[in-house]
Amino acid sequence: MWGGYTYGAYALKILKKLIAEKQVMPISAETIIKRRLRQAYTGGRNEYIQDPKPGARLYSIDFNLMYFNCLKTDFLMNKLFIKQTQQFEGAGFYYVRYEGHFKNYPVLYYYNKFTEHNYFCNGVGEGLFWYEELDLFMEEGGIIHKIYYMVGGGCGPNFKPFTELISSFKNRKIIKGLANNLYGRLAMKDYFHQYTLLDEEEFLLKGGCGLLGRWAKWYEYYICENLEYTTYDDYTDIAAAAALTSKARVKLYRLLKYLETRTQICLLNTDELICAGKEPELSLYKEQVKVQVTTLESFTKKKQMYISKRQLLGGGLTRPYKLINNMLL
Repeated sequence: MWGGYTYGAYALKILKKLIAEKQVMPISAETIIKRRLRQAYTGGRNEYIQDPKPGARLYSIDFNLMYFNCLKTDFLMNKLFIKQTQQFEGAGFYYVRYEGHFKNYPVLYYYNKFTEHNYFCNGVGEGLFWYEELDLFMEEGGIIHKIYYMVGGGCGPNFKPFTELISSFKNRKIIKGLANNLYGRLAMKDYFHQYTLLDEEEFLLKGGCGLLGRWAKWYEYYICENLEYTTYDDYTDIAAAAALTSKARVKLYRLLKYLETRTQICLLNTDELICAGKEPELSLYKEQVKVQVTTLESFTKKKQMYISKRQLLGGGLTRPYKLINNMLL
């Protein structure tokens, strides 16, 4: 919370002001495009990997304003479109058939809306992904078998006025909080379902006037959904939210790969790693990250948040993600 607002709500209040002043160009897209882009949005990457060895010294490696810096890079802008293509044509989201075989840390997420879990595919899968994450996937040995279509719409640093404005606060915690939480607000749906609890008299009256949508009886009451969805007053931009989280995951993955042979990695957060052992040598990243000693208590609290993602493989071995051998079943 900050000044009576959550960080995400205040960040969106700032962004809407900049849009009203025509300093930020909002992205517009048809509903069908927004629905497709929601497949590409999976939020940050939070995973418990393993407990540190007994007595090991723990270090937190925190990116310096990761999401703030991601917001200063290029995004899709203007009106979005769907285009049939068989090749990569620059910035955009691409629906592809892909194949990967990863022993350690896989790249491309698959979000299952029924289980509400993120999965990774070892084998062949299909999905919609931001091009920078696809570039990383191919760099790591993944194969793109087919491109079905792309979602594009021009490219430009359209969040720069936002980053310039929040940087004037001069407080690193506030800047980080605003930038880190913006993508969650941008990813909201354009509407939500509004439910009302009615007694039998109200139910019959409103039903007779044709005012009710779906309903279900609950004891002597009726839970009714409005025929018309209630629209948010907030600006939403699922394309920017999905691209922003992808950009951050690429940065986190590159640091992960750099560290994996040098230290014992214990936990991943959206912009943080916790590792154990000797203090990691990060001269290549000295301008990007902050390294500090952390406690077992702090690690344990974060572990409890992410332990549901742990998957027992047998023999005492675990993976921090749910790995599917083939998603095209």
